[in-house]
Amino acid sequence: MKSSTQIDTIPRLGEVISKSTFPIVVNELGEALSKEEIREMLKSAIKSPVACGVIRQGVYTLVPALAPIVFTTNKHQLRDDALLRRLDVEVFTYGERIKGDKAIVFEETIKPQLVKLRALGDFAAFYVLNNGLSGDYEELATKILEEAYKQAGLEAPKWIHVRRVEESDFYEEIKEIIRSFLVRRIN
Repeated sequence: MKSSTQIDTIPRLGEVISKSTFPIVVNELGEALSKEEIREMLKSAIKSPVACGVIRQGVYTLVPALAPIVFTTNKHQLRDDALLRRLDVEVFTYGERIKGDKAIVFEETIKPQLVKLRALGDFAAFYVLNNGLSGDYEELATKILEEAYKQAGLEAPKWIHVRRVEESDFYEEIKEIIRSFLVRRIN
């Protein structure tokens, strides 16, 4: 987890994306993307394995773009069409928000248990590296879980075949779609 102030200059962003291959979450994007040099560096980092070149102690050095970055924000602030085309923007609607009691239960009981999923994450990475990605991600996720249980010598539970049914408040979702459209048009 990083804050926007940890990626708001070229050296800071270069340090973040060049030191690890694990995804970096930039929580509450802030004003970092209002700087043209940051947007240009991100465009380069998305399309190539090199984010930029810098001169360190008189020597020209390439800064590798190793870590994928996930930005979170409550405001839609991107106005750079070229960068937007390179990003996968996910808008979460009002109907997808977690209500108070469920959020508290998640924070107190489930979130501390997530560390136990590391072995499954390692297996999923191994599976994808050896078998590639298919088009349907729900099917791929099911295959990975089935194979993980098989490799562990366990029978796969029935819940891995259950498909998600979205709960949504229809009218709030429509309002959110209209609101998002207007924000995009105004921006």
